Amino acid sequence: MCAITAKQIPRDAMVNENKHVVYMALSMSILSATYEILRSASTALVTSSGESTNVSLLMSLSTPFSIVLLLWFNYEMRSGGARYTLWRTTNTIAFFFVIMNAIFAAEMAGPFSVGMVYLMQESCYHLIVTQQWSFISSVVTPSQGKTIFAPIGGVCSISGAIAGYMVKSLLSYMDISNLFGIGGLFLFITASYGDHAYAIAEKNGTRMKASKVKKEDEKSKKSKSFWARSRDLFRRVPILHALACEILSCQTLATILNVSYITKLKDSLPHGVDRASWTGRFYGIVNGISGTLQFTALPSLMSNVDQHNVWVTIPTIMLFLGSLSSIVGNTSLFMASVSFGSLKIMEYSVRGVATELVYVSLDDESRYSGKQIITTFGVKIAKSLTSFLLSRITSGRDPDTNAKIFSSLTLFTSCLWLYFAILLAKKLKTGISMR
Repeated sequence: MCAITAKQIPRDAMVNENKHVVYMALSMSILSATYEILRSASTALVTSSGESTNVSLLMSLSTPFSIVLLLWFNYEMRSGGARYTLWRTTNTIAFFFVIMNAIFAAEMAGPFSVGMVYLMQESCYHLIVTQQWSFISSVVTPSQGKTIFAPIGGVCSISGAIAGYMVKSLLSYMDISNLFGIGGLFLFITASYGDHAYAIAEKNGTRMKASKVKKEDEKSKKSKSFWARSRDLFRRVPILHALACEILSCQTLATILNVSYITKLKDSLPHGVDRASWTGRFYGIVNGISGTLQFTALPSLMSNVDQHNVWVTIPTIMLFLGSLSSIVGNTSLFMASVSFGSLKIMEYSVRGVATELVYVSLDDESRYSGKQIITTFGVKIAKSLTSFLLSRITSGRDPDTNAKIFSSLTLFTSCLWLYFAILLAKKLKTGISMR
């Protein structure tokens, strides 16, 4: 399911000195498959009619939960460095899902347990994958990144697509909660391959320079609080401000489309197994299309098209789709899936590669700490605040009125996203990054 062949990774990533890239890519592909399995299971449980868990409430709680994980990540980074942090966080989360599988199997789980697995699967993927991408960005050059980032993302998308399609078959032999145990076991494997990638890089001396820089700055940073270091980082690297605003607006739109999709999913499919199967197939199709793009069009696109043009094009496409959906006025599960799926396809493929190409030109602190900060406050705060506002706005209204509200918010947020994407594109075009 997660095997990487020579055709999937360019030749320059397959030579001996770049084995660490291959092992980390393998770790990422297993993580992608794990995420799809956990997402299908948690979404089905959260939307079960027999549970009192509220989806919008859980999404609004994702920010404080992610902040706790961010502080944990910061503590581990200061205690043991990047390699230790990836190993520790991944294995701890794996152990959590194995324990939750046992709790569900013993029929001891309630709404709190369902909420915890949902929050963890929502937050743990970003916590781990940002560390994996940060490692790869720190050991390749920008020119190499244009060549290998898309195929690596393609491997992850394909493994996620296969895992998504496997969910329905797995549910023929086990309960939904057993998927948490499978996810936990896969996370243990993910941690093992990630640690091996670090071991190879350190043996080859690839990360010695980064470690030296870190040690030189450690004394001055140790006396400062996490928030003070974060403030200094964003002042020193202006491009992080622009990227954070772009991500915040993008994730706001993603949350609106996600809530609309989950609402339609719950209304259209009353049985948990059907929802888990639909979710698995849905993300299987999304990952399959993303993987195809990353192996075919994206390598050539990212090598020949300026980054600033890519950033502007993505929200423009979503603005067009939002306008089309508003004109058609179809509020079915299929149309909600098309709108949300289109955004996820671009997020997994073009936008994901473009984001990593921004980070690859930055220093280690920006790639590790800066990326985690942006992920927490850009992605999670957007989800939390948007979910809270949606729950307040749509509460007590009829489905037709809510559909119009979702449509209007989609158009407004698409325009806002395009505005921030243009600002980011201008900074990239003028080369503002480390000044």
